[in-house]
Amino acid sequence: MLYVLPPALLIAAGLFGARMVDATDIGDALRTGGAVTAGYLPLAILGVFLFTLTVDGSSGGPTLVPAIGLAGLVYPLVFGSIGGAIGVTLASSGR
Repeated sequence: MLYVLPPALLIAAGLFGARMVDATDIGDALRTGGAVTAGYLPLAILGVFLFTLTVDGSSGGPTLVPAIGLAGLVYPLVFGSIGGAIGVTLASSGR
């Protein structure tokens, strides 16, 4: 369940973004994915530092490069764009 939640929320954000800008084509859907990334990336970077624990000289937490690359860029670009594409499809089928 925990692995499904971030993609589902990113898809919902992309869908919401497509509805807000009244997206009409797939280019608009891709721009919506980019907009989702702009909001998600700073939070992913902040999370790397907030979720690092240090106990008795040993530390553990997310690795910086994969966290920024995968969680901060790839996930929101892919799933935000999917949500935007769904929003474009729903908007075009309703017209």
